[in-house]
Amino acid sequence: MMQKMKHILQNNNVLSLAATGGGAVLGFASFILLVKSLDRDVFGAWAFYLSTSTMLEMGKTGFVQTPLVRHLASAQNRQEKERVIASAFIISLGLTMLLSIGVGLTAILFPSLLQNTTFSLFFIGFPFYTIATLPHNFASWIFQAEHRFDKVLAVRLVPRILFILLLLVALTIASPEPSTILACHIFSLVLASIVSWLLSGIRFATLLNVSRPVLEKLTGFGKYSTGTLIGSNLLRSSDITILGIVLGADAVAVYHVAQKIVEFIEIPLRSLASVAFPRLSRDAMTNLKESVTGTLRSYALPLTLLIIPVAVLSFIYAAPVVTLLGGSLYDDAVLIVRIFAVSLLFFPFDRFTGVILDSINRPDLNFYKVMAMLAVNIIGDIVVLQLFGTAASVAAVTIATFMSGAVWGGFVIYTHVFQKPENTLQ
Repeated sequence: MMQKMKHILQNNNVLSLAATGGGAVLGFASFILLVKSLDRDVFGAWAFYLSTSTMLEMGKTGFVQTPLVRHLASAQNRQEKERVIASAFIISLGLTMLLSIGVGLTAILFPSLLQNTTFSLFFIGFPFYTIATLPHNFASWIFQAEHRFDKVLAVRLVPRILFILLLLVALTIASPEPSTILACHIFSLVLASIVSWLLSGIRFATLLNVSRPVLEKLTGFGKYSTGTLIGSNLLRSSDITILGIVLGADAVAVYHVAQKIVEFIEIPLRSLASVAFPRLSRDAMTNLKESVTGTLRSYALPLTLLIIPVAVLSFIYAAPVVTLLGGSLYDDAVLIVRIFAVSLLFFPFDRFTGVILDSINRPDLNFYKVMAMLAVNIIGDIVVLQLFGTAASVAAVTIATFMSGAVWGGFVIYTHVFQKPENTLQ
């Protein structure tokens, strides 16, 4: 029994889920702590700092993480791995400096931004934030490529735990000020980066092995993976933006409550995708068709079967869940949750066809898939709002959006993998 429990706890899928889910829970805990302790204007400044910093950092992550994990997982020897690590680090360092200087220059050119209580925290804090997160993020990407999800779990949770502890101390000693909250955040990231870098075992000599051909491969991949990441986030935000323009804030609030419920269900998909990606990147080098088939059988198909009862339960119990999260004011969100429950059926296949395309070194095809989905979503939203003028009709478009992603992904994989005469990426 103990042996089985140990095996389960050491399983990469379980560790990845724990890292994603644990990070989400701790992030929510710090959110609750701050929203209850800060005045609304101070909390608003913090929310702007965090959301804008996360958005800019996401662009860097999209450009570096996916190509780094893919090429590091498929590297054939130690020398090749060191060249990938060094080249990816120099790109990440360059983007970090570029973002820091860009935000700093904006504050210098427009000094009134520093006088604005909403914006000042971001313009003061972001250069420190992006530098402090560099070693931590880079180490976690390497752990993902090496399938060390025990270390991924550790480095994901450490900064969040440290931040909560520092917050509790700061809020106990003095009245909460924006500068105090920012200092706690940056200090927790610095400590987490030190721990992460020590765990990674990366030597300074390794970072000197920068290779121009590897730099070109990583940047060539990165331009598509960044576009894919931006497109994926636009898929989430385009409905809200269009609803806000056409129907106003009330419709946005109702739609947002329903979206949050679905985002919680997506956590296992993101976790399992992060496990499958480096494994498939490695196996596809020499055993392309079998590794792709194995991913579909091991992840996409079982998750689709598992998500069917989740979708049914979400459909049946939409009303009490919405009441629990938003109260009776958001009864209109019940129908939207039920529509989203139908779209859930297409999530696994859409997600894992994207993972497969990145793994087989075709990020361009994954990018085109996401852009096609975005076009379906935006055009569909505009059409249904003209015809029906309701938030529920916009939710219905998500079914067509994710169905198109699954169909497009399946067709592209069939033509670029199973119709290829060779069974290798070499």
